[in-house]
Amino acid sequence: MEILSDDQVDDITRRNAALALGSIRGPARPVTPQLVEMTLAGDEASAWAAKALSLMGPAARDATDDLSRIARDEDQDKMLRLLSLEALGQIGGAHPQAIPALVSVVTEETDPALRGLAIEALGIAGRDAAIAGPMLVRILRNPRETDEVRRQSTITLGKLGDQAAIAVGPLAETLVFDESEAVRDAAALSLATLGPRGQAMLLRFLNHEDASLRWRAALALGDVPGQNDEVNAALLTALADADLHVQLRAAQSLVKLKTD
Repeated sequence: MEILSDDQVDDITRRNAALALGSIRGPARPVTPQLVEMTLAGDEASAWAAKALSLMGPAARDATDDLSRIARDEDQDKMLRLLSLEALGQIGGAHPQAIPALVSVVTEETDPALRGLAIEALGIAGRDAAIAGPMLVRILRNPRETDEVRRQSTITLGKLGDQAAIAVGPLAETLVFDESEAVRDAAALSLATLGPRGQAMLLRFLNHEDASLRWRAALALGDVPGQNDEVNAALLTALADADLHVQLRAAQSLVKLKTD
């Protein structure tokens, strides 16, 4: 902390001191107030301090209120806002206000890029962000949202795990009907991580008449956690699919499952 605070030290060394502090995580918690003070100073070292708080993860929970204010302040430097969002996602459930702060940015911010970053931060929080599931489903279904915001919402739903089981139906609809190829890709991959219901949906899509649904399902099944005999058997059957793309994706997933 002494190195990071000393403006006579060269920038590379100060930056590395910040990264080291963040990597120490729990034992670095006593310097959280100093890191917050540096973050709020608004100079070049502010970004380093904010990154240190992000790397600390739950150990930076005492900085939640200040990080929340930075993340919501439209007059703040955009990079500092981005790093504050990342830090809030890393803090996750370690502080009761971290997830609500991210949700407020998603609902109140007008800049689609920052909204997307806040949604990504909810994904970093993972299961701790389960309360955001219904909001993310609404975003996914809103045609006025940008494709990138909708894609990021789809990805984050998948990171909520079985806590987001309500999203299985909307994700399946997205996979079938959405006009964005990128959003459809993300929907398939997210279904694989939403527990038995999501995986059962993908297995059904393996028999769909639309080859684009079959190969997306085959690819996504490679992300199913743990060993699953039903998934393995279905992918082995897909190796004989009439569509070469489906065969290739099934083979890719089988190799991935065996490796994992």
